Amino acid sequence: MNATFLDGFLSHGLIVFGDPNKSGYVACGFSIEAPVLENASCDFLNQHEGEIRALLRILKPGTRMQISWALESACSSTLLRYYDRTHVGNLNAFATRERSERFLRYSKRMEAGQLRFQRVVVYLSWPFAGKGDVEHILQAESQAFNVLESDIRGCFERLGGRVQRLDEDELFAQMFKFCNPSQTHNDDIGSLYDPIRSLMSNCLTSEANAVVGTDSGFLMDGNYFGFLVLKALPQTTYSGIVQHLTSLPIQDFGITMNVVPLDVTREIEREESEIERLRKGIQNGAQQRAVTTLNQKIQRVQLLAANEAVPFRAQMIIRVWDATHEGLQTKLAILKSAMTRMQLAKSYYPVFPTSARNYFRASFPGWCWDQCQDFCHLIEDAPLSNLLPVCGSPVVHEAEALYDGANGNIIGINTFTGEQGSESPMHALVVGKSGSGKSCFLIDLLTQTSPSYSFTAIVDNGLSS
Repeated sequence: MNATFLDGFLSHGLIVFGDPNKSGYVACGFSIEAPVLENASCDFLNQHEGEIRALLRILKPGTRMQISWALESACSSTLLRYYDRTHVGNLNAFATRERSERFLRYSKRMEAGQLRFQRVVVYLSWPFAGKGDVEHILQAESQAFNVLESDIRGCFERLGGRVQRLDEDELFAQMFKFCNPSQTHNDDIGSLYDPIRSLMSNCLTSEANAVVGTDSGFLMDGNYFGFLVLKALPQTTYSGIVQHLTSLPIQDFGITMNVVPLDVTREIEREESEIERLRKGIQNGAQQRAVTTLNQKIQRVQLLAANEAVPFRAQMIIRVWDATHEGLQTKLAILKSAMTRMQLAKSYYPVFPTSARNYFRASFPGWCWDQCQDFCHLIEDAPLSNLLPVCGSPVVHEAEALYDGANGNIIGINTFTGEQGSESPMHALVVGKSGSGKSCFLIDLLTQTSPSYSFTAIVDNGLSS
């Protein structure tokens, strides 16, 4: 497989594919803490669609985007911070026991790969600027991505999310986990990068071998790999439709969307030539469906000319893996069914190892220029924004208290928010019928947050017990 990839290296916080002195590409990655769409209101879903459309309109011809959505089970840094705060302060025996129980329980689930965190990474890429001093050119390219970072940050911060540019260690970690899914639980992959070796030599630690007698694609890193590709677009789209895929109760799969912006002027010219051809066909007695197609193309030209729609070419690739062939087939069947529920979207399953390798390469993190263009769909920004897997899990970070989430994740709670020195309290209301556990929840919350505060005051109204 190594020879089929365009090799490269990491420098200045960028992925450099190819030889900069000849022809190459640079890519930059941004980790997105996307908002949670589950149980979101219609107003928020509409706002989410609008902001993602604004994100797409950042792209200009010559710049490409790849959105990578994946599930991870690693949260050791969060749990270790939680553990350290438990044993640094002088907590009483009850609080120490309660916090230690949470740490042990979630640590065991993480080691077993049962925690479920949705991670979204947005990659932007364009051709290398030119020949000359590579060091200075890469520095200029890195600064150019900073301009786009502010635009991306604005889109997601208005939705309550956060954006962080990936450094070289984090970029390598994403690519290494992509090639070696057995390491998805590892939080310290960046230290494995050897700058003397090429990028693919660092990432590809095993061969991708075809498995005789199966239709699983190929075997790599001790896992069977299979792929699904969006063959036919949904009949209609709506904000949140991608949750049919992202909310599935299975592990070990990822979604990649390759997005290419198209030149609006060329699209209008192409549609106008099609309109002229259809009009001539109608004059010669074409069928009624030609009239319908003509009206649709006229409407599309009007939208493009008025900047109410922006054209793109998009490709959705779902990568699935499992330690057993039977497990892989089960996951593929679940994903096929989920894709059908997306307003009758259709999927394609490449069974030949060569085809599977092509889609593996086309979904490689940061690589937006692959020649595998099968099942790339012409689509406008509005429906495309609904298909992008830009949804995440509740943020944990340096949480004061940890609780179980609805989808196998951990929900972190902080009672104060804001930058250090200017925090403000987070207001909360706990409601429920008698005996539902309101008091137990508050006792647990106060117990878990006790290391953060030296004094807690409880004001009880009416001297109730």
